[in-house]
Amino acid sequence: MILVNGATTPGSSLAAQLTRAGESAPLRAAQVDARGHFAIEGMPAGTYWLQIHGYTPGGRNQSARQQVNVVDGIVTEVTITLDFNPGSKP
Repeated sequence: MILVNGATTPGSSLAAQLTRAGESAPLRAAQVDARGHFAIEGMPAGTYWLQIHGYTPGGRNQSARQQVNVVDGIVTEVTITLDFNPGSKP
């Protein structure tokens, strides 16, 4: 995961969740570690939406969403960007 326009601070939390494409209820979730890594195991093959939720104390909640295709028996590596200040200009 790539964090832009900010960083995690003490008290921050990041979580990842997978939802099957076309459905609204998340199937599985995982905490994102300090390095921006997470693992969600045992998902059947298919197309999912990966959503990352970020919270920083004194800040506001942010999220990012990306479609992911899972294939049986293969680790799917994903890079997703979470922008802590989406209104900023580079």
